[in-house]
Amino acid sequence: LVFNRTVSLKEEVFKKELTAEEEKAIEARKNKAKNDLEEKEARMKIDPINLFREGAQYKGLYSKFDEKTGVPTHLADGTELTKSAMKKLDKEKQKHMKAQMKWKKQKG
Repeated sequence: LVFNRTVSLKEEVFKKELTAEEEKAIEARKNKAKNDLEEKEARMKIDPINLFREGAQYKGLYSKFDEKTGVPTHLADGTELTKSAMKKLDKEKQKHMKAQMKWKKQKG
C-alpha cells in the first residue's frame, strides 16, 4: 500500500469512460433530484393552514376543515374523522410548520 501518493496529470486523463447506460443512470438521478427539490419548494410555499387543501398528497381527500386550524374534520365522502385521526393530521401540520420555518431560514 502506498499512502500520500501524488497523482500525475497523465493518470487523471485516463479516467474510466462511462458507458451510455451509466450516463443515462446518472442523468436520471440528476433529474429525480431536481424534481424532488422542485416538489419540496412547492410544498414549502404552502401555508400550514391550507396544507390539507392545497397539498398535492392531500388534494381531494377531505371535504370539511376546521376554520381556525385548517385541520380536516371530514373525509371527501362526508364521514367524520376520528379525534385520533385529526390529532395525527394536526401533528403533520406542526411538522410542516417546523420544516417550513427551517426552509425559510435557509433561503435567507
